[in-house]
Amino acid sequence: METSDQKGYRILVVDDERSMRQVIYQMLQYAGYDCLIAANGSSALELMRDNPIDVVITDIVMPGIDGIELTQRIKKEFNADVIVITGYAKDYSFGQIIEKGASDFIKKPIRANELIVRLKRVLRERAVLEDRNRAEKALIASESQLRALATRMKEMEEDLRKELARELHDRVGQNLTALSINLNVLKNYLSCESIGKTKRILDESMELVVETAEHIRDVMARLRPVGLDDYGLVAAINWYGERFSAWTGMVVKIHVEGYTNRLPISLETGFFRIAQEAFTNIAKHAQANNVIVTLKDFDGRVRLTIFDDGKGFDANIIHLPGKDAGWGIVSMKERARALNGIFRVNSEPGKGTTVLVEVER
Repeated sequence: METSDQKGYRILVVDDERSMRQVIYQMLQYAGYDCLIAANGSSALELMRDNPIDVVITDIVMPGIDGIELTQRIKKEFNADVIVITGYAKDYSFGQIIEKGASDFIKKPIRANELIVRLKRVLRERAVLEDRNRAEKALIASESQLRALATRMKEMEEDLRKELARELHDRVGQNLTALSINLNVLKNYLSCESIGKTKRILDESMELVVETAEHIRDVMARLRPVGLDDYGLVAAINWYGERFSAWTGMVVKIHVEGYTNRLPISLETGFFRIAQEAFTNIAKHAQANNVIVTLKDFDGRVRLTIFDDGKGFDANIIHLPGKDAGWGIVSMKERARALNGIFRVNSEPGKGTTVLVEVER
């Protein structure tokens, strides 16, 4: 009766002695295995090119391609395990044969029960490895799908940000402008007798309109950085650095080296969002006085580094099991990965922090 050990596997027996290969063949057939036979190494390789083989059982001493060379070629060219059988064990130690690529080694004379036990062990190990490989492939495929989904969500987020910024500018912003004009006109229409009573209310209303317009512009800028689409990454980072300096009091210096040709807008947007997240982390945690941003274009690559002279932290902690890197670092890392880029964080307590992202043009 065929068991799970035999099901779906094919065995190739290789021996230049006809009687020996027939004996082994019959042992395997009786145990329920699907078998093929070959009289030498060359014939075995030809059979393996035309037939899927899971395990090869081969003698060592054969004319032409011997069992050791056959084992090495099988491990190089095919996905198959090898069990070596020989009556001349003194020529090779067990360790030497395993080093050549064999999964097991049996000395002659061969006993059927020993052969089957060894074969079952090799097949079980093969099944475990196949299951692990399938699981790894499924995990990689799943991770790839998640990354693609995350990339698409970021693209949709940027599209939504653009649309919201446009709506705020075209509708709310224009309406506030019109309202401000109307209030000024209304103020001019008032008579001298009544203006004293209403001037304070009108002035407060106009101040409120101006303040609201400022808030709207700030929201628009956060949704979509000023100048990124029209003027590019350098202009957007300069603009954001100035605002960050005004918000926090930190000194922000920006250096650009060799960056003359713009990147695709998707890459520039990714770079800007990483910089934005890095600035946010600095404001929250760094307690820094100075921030230095460097954008460098070299050898077909673009590198962005953001250094702060703040309190720093032990960067090794974020790589330890059970330790969360923090949403800011995770967000930057995933954005860099979506750009097919390199992302690193270097930091030590008391020595500040450097965030680096690098992509190919």
